[in-house]
Amino acid sequence: DAAFYLQVNEFRGNRSVQLQMVDIRPSLSCSGREEEALRLVERCLAGENLPHREAVRLLPPREQCVRAWRALQRTVPPEGVQEYDLPFVRALAAEMGGTEPFARAALCLEVFRELGLVSLRRSDDALRLVMTDRGKKVSLEQSVYLRMLQDILEMSKRGGMR
Repeated sequence: DAAFYLQVNEFRGNRSVQLQMVDIRPSLSCSGREEEALRLVERCLAGENLPHREAVRLLPPREQCVRAWRALQRTVPPEGVQEYDLPFVRALAAEMGGTEPFARAALCLEVFRELGLVSLRRSDDALRLVMTDRGKKVSLEQSVYLRMLQDILEMSKRGGMR
């Protein structure tokens, strides 16, 4: 989100309109693509049977999960963080890179919560995240959500894509 006013800039006889920035901050509103991604994550968490293409879109490769975890370890202090939800997920997505980073960042947070690696509470537009065990090793295969997505992909391989 940006706050600005318009002004006329005159330089060497040329006049142009310019924006004079007053303030800028991460938006607290979802874009259409972000809203769609969050609905997809919610459907996954609810255990809905997703089509193959949506499972492909949502399932993060191990490397993206690792990048998300390392970003959290690096940026979340021992006492945890309380942040606006959307900017936090966007920043995590930027750290993850790769395909579909926003949807996959939102899912990774839920997977880390499910595996007991983080405590995650959401209220209104904010989230409270605390790392519960920074050195704990877990297998991503223990995640019900990731297994469900992998099962969808396996079924599609065996029976043809839906």
